[in-house]
Amino acid sequence: SSSRCFDTSLSVSSSAATISSCYGLRCASDAGHITFTTNSGSSFELACPTSGGSLAVPGYSGALVCPSFSELCPSVVLADCTNKCSGRGSCVASDDSVACSCYGSYASPDCSELGDGSDDTPTP
Repeated sequence: SSSRCFDTSLSVSSSAATISSCYGLRCASDAGHITFTTNSGSSFELACPTSGGSLAVPGYSGALVCPSFSELCPSVVLADCTNKCSGRGSCVASDDSVACSCYGSYASPDCSELGDGSDDTPTP
């Protein structure tokens, strides 16, 4: 478990000013879970939307703005990508899956091949 700062307009009153606040973060295989602690000291978790966006928090007006899951929890997302994209791409999460986005002319599901189907492994 770690923490992360978010843009938020959360307030117990009707104030809507956007500020940056930090909350506990737990990255799971399905989503980034934000921990909220109430004034009474109890805490609860809410999952950020996979593609990012506003998160309403019960008992508060306003919203917390979540980045995409691939930005919020990159190490979890990368672990789910085939061969960790062979170190030649970044792992991107969509609403229901993860996939490699290959750099340069690399292609294939794990970015292991050049766009022409060859690989760049040196031959002895």
